[in-house]
Amino acid sequence: QAETTVKNVEAALKTPGLLAMIGVWSSTRGAQVVERIGADGAPFISEISLESVYAPYPNIYSLARAAADDVAAFERFLTERPRRVG
Repeated sequence: QAETTVKNVEAALKTPGLLAMIGVWSSTRGAQVVERIGADGAPFISEISLESVYAPYPNIYSLARAAADDVAAFERFLTERPRRVG
């Protein structure tokens, strides 16, 4: 399946006017294509959960990273003294 993923990504990156890509839900298959996508610069939204695979590429977004960011923001909120407004 990794070979098919690589072929599909290569074909997609050749698409004229490509705005972004969505897909590759497996870290195993994603590891096969993130370097190519990262080098291309096309925005890529994925479910790759292994952050070390995509961390070097600012154009690759993962729901796993978003969830971690939300947790950090919520923890920061809880440590500040809440104030009632109004």
